[in-house]
Amino acid sequence: MLDNAEVRQAIEKGLEKHAAKTGITAERVIAEMAKLAFMNLKNAYAEDGSMKNIHDMDESTQAAIASMETDELMERQGREMVKIGNRKKIRTHDKTRALELLGKHFKLFNDRLELSGELKTSGMSLEDMAAIMSDPALKEDARQLALRVAKAKKGEEK
Repeated sequence: MLDNAEVRQAIEKGLEKHAAKTGITAERVIAEMAKLAFMNLKNAYAEDGSMKNIHDMDESTQAAIASMETDELMERQGREMVKIGNRKKIRTHDKTRALELLGKHFKLFNDRLELSGELKTSGMSLEDMAAIMSDPALKEDARQLALRVAKAKKGEEK
């Protein structure tokens, strides 16, 4: 059904309406991922090393926090338990995953090797590339590839 242009167009219009109604846009999603990816944990702490109150943290730091936990530290003084402080724990969303998703969106990573047309080597021949490689196995692989490319070119010229 997605091959049908009218069906595809109706779905796209529906998605656009939904996005307009909810306010969800590609820009907002990317901005939110950026908050998670680039959050600096130091922004959660005051200069004296104590954790800031959540309301005192900047918006990006707040967005990156998955959970916060506070434990009261108690000490027995005579027959009574007296609070002597707090232990605060903070857990953030997965920064690595957010960076990975942003990298994929901006096509920073190439998980596939695609060859089409001529092999482009920035002016360097495959033989030259093989000569500068330090790993003997890689050198041999590049040499073999260079031989196959040369043979293929000779076959095309005939």
